[in-house]
Amino acid sequence: LLHNAGFVALTGEVGAGKTTLLKYILGKIPKTINVAMILNTQLDSQALLETLVKEFELEPKSTRKSELVDALFQYFISEYSRGNRCVIVVDEAQNLPLEGFEELRMLSNLEAGNEFLVQIILAGQPQLRERLWDPALSQLTQRISVHFHLAPLCKDEVRSYIDHRLRVSG
Repeated sequence: LLHNAGFVALTGEVGAGKTTLLKYILGKIPKTINVAMILNTQLDSQALLETLVKEFELEPKSTRKSELVDALFQYFISEYSRGNRCVIVVDEAQNLPLEGFEELRMLSNLEAGNEFLVQIILAGQPQLRERLWDPALSQLTQRISVHFHLAPLCKDEVRSYIDHRLRVSG
């Protein structure tokens, strides 16, 4: 987030803490970063765009796809000109249909010089890595600049975590 890395992929097993980590990080970001959080990934491209417009609290002229995309692009440009940034976070991204991935890739095309106008974070289970190897997603996969797999805690970390939770709870 701090380096405006474009596409980021975060993977980990069920219960590894991906959503918790995202919520923690998003709770710490400055007000100059506007976030749209997509939690329901069973969306076609139209529904994905409608959800993004709603998350960014935009009011497009209509719900036609071209109007939704235009409203998002205008918003990204406007925020960039104010020194603000926009981030789209897609949790459970392994369930996103191919057309949803393609829609996100198209939204990421808008750049100002060498800077992205929107940063996209894909978080999901290990199947997300497999999905990203699909040849149909090769253009999107090439844009992922950071890929991190959240591993389970080791034995010592589990002990420290349990000790911490016990101290916090009294």
